[in-house]
Amino acid sequence: MILGVCDSAEVLKTMRIVKIVINFIRIIVPIILIITSMMTFTKAITNSDNKKALNIFIKKIVAALAIFLIPTLVGIILKLVDQNKIYYNCFENATKEGIDNAYVEIASKYLSTAKETLNEYDYKNGIRIINDIQDSAKKKQIYDSAASIKEYIDINKAIGELEVNYNKDKYKEIGSRIDKITDAAVQIQLKARYDKIKHYEKTGVVKISDTLRYHVNGYNGLKFYLYSQCEGNWSNIPLRQGTSSFCGIGCGLTTCAVLISAYKPNFTPYNSYGVGDDYHHDQVVEKQTDYAFDCTQYENGQITPEKTIEYLEQGYVASVKVWGKSKGGSSPFTGSQHFMALIDYYEGEIFVGNAYNHNYAHGTWGWYKASEVLTSVKTTVICKPKNM
Repeated sequence: MILGVCDSAEVLKTMRIVKIVINFIRIIVPIILIITSMMTFTKAITNSDNKKALNIFIKKIVAALAIFLIPTLVGIILKLVDQNKIYYNCFENATKEGIDNAYVEIASKYLSTAKETLNEYDYKNGIRIINDIQDSAKKKQIYDSAASIKEYIDINKAIGELEVNYNKDKYKEIGSRIDKITDAAVQIQLKARYDKIKHYEKTGVVKISDTLRYHVNGYNGLKFYLYSQCEGNWSNIPLRQGTSSFCGIGCGLTTCAVLISAYKPNFTPYNSYGVGDDYHHDQVVEKQTDYAFDCTQYENGQITPEKTIEYLEQGYVASVKVWGKSKGGSSPFTGSQHFMALIDYYEGEIFVGNAYNHNYAHGTWGWYKASEVLTSVKTTVICKPKNM
């Protein structure tokens, strides 16, 4: 559409140059014609050829007048032919002010889009256009309006970074910046994304009764029940063809029950008897939670403690098998081997949903140093909640 073309500042700049050239011609050429006609007329009078001199003089005056009036005549014709004045207005707006207004309109469109999408690309395009505005007052006015949009985009970007790497101090700072936003629509948009961040609140053990307790993960909000292999109606169930009881060697099944309880609160170690598998916790936990968890198993050396912590900070949970002295390890949680559920992490500490190997100082559930928990780990199962 020609209207869209005429809204372009670059087109208007080109047309302004054309106007300058035309105005130059309509003034300079008539002046030259008048001067030369007067010279011709004077020369003719000297030669006593008054009639010839008068004809030449009249022709050059008419030509000068015609050239001077051509732009006016073209304008009149455009008005008659172009009822909507599209072409005429396009030509008339080819001024410094018109060009600046075009830049302001284009920049405003980019900035308006940037405000809706919080997209930095649109914002930068708007700023690029603003730099072409010549009127300092207009430039300052639109720069001032762009400043708040830049703040919105920066906040949105900071929220994105917080979604990847949570930091409680940055979380509070961003919340304060959002509260100061005066544009209600933008504030609602940013608040909606901000509220979805898995921010952390450290919690401990919530006791329901002497044998029933739970812990709420500060990142994902899941409630994990803390079971002991030596409590409840499962403690004396014989395992491994009667060689030992659940209380003696049921840490793996109990660990599975702790993880599964996040999605099946009524699932206890008793339910894990017959469906549990000490060697494939990933498959057991996935299946028993109807795949609400997406689990991956890593053998010794396939995952570092740092990577395990990184997953825990994102709201994942884990099952680990650790080795004690009799197995050549140095875990303080066992003298042989032991399974534990890692169901939370905060500033160097891991909350262990321990199956309660009560022969050791580290034998109960609670917060422990990550360096102690992730010592002599032989198998790690990382489980990601599907709702994350």
